[in-house]
Amino acid sequence: MAWLHILFAIGWMGSALFFTIVVGPLLPKLSTPARTEVAIKLIPRFSRTVSIFAALTALFGIALAFGHAGSNLSVFSPDNFWGLAISLGALLTFVAAIVAMGVTVPFLLFILSLGPS
Repeated sequence: MAWLHILFAIGWMGSALFFTIVVGPLLPKLSTPARTEVAIKLIPRFSRTVSIFAALTALFGIALAFGHAGSNLSVFSPDNFWGLAISLGALLTFVAAIVAMGVTVPFLLFILSLGPS
């Protein structure tokens, strides 16, 4: 279960980094029709892929946490190491999802506004 959580987290962060480091800087260098075509074909697929990776990362993280806890739910208390680690992991997942939406949506709107009117 831990390996699936890690695998999907790598897919989530790796695809986000690829888009940020490779695709983002490339788009302004393309002509407007090419940029529009790339955005229209790439962004929906990218958004779908990242959303799936993010959801599966969170899902397997929750399953992993409950698998470790068993019937002892006090393990989720931030008073102990695992509770703090789980709480921080959940908080970072939530923050990353909010930041991703805050970056992706305006960027998508910007790219689409560059297309022919």
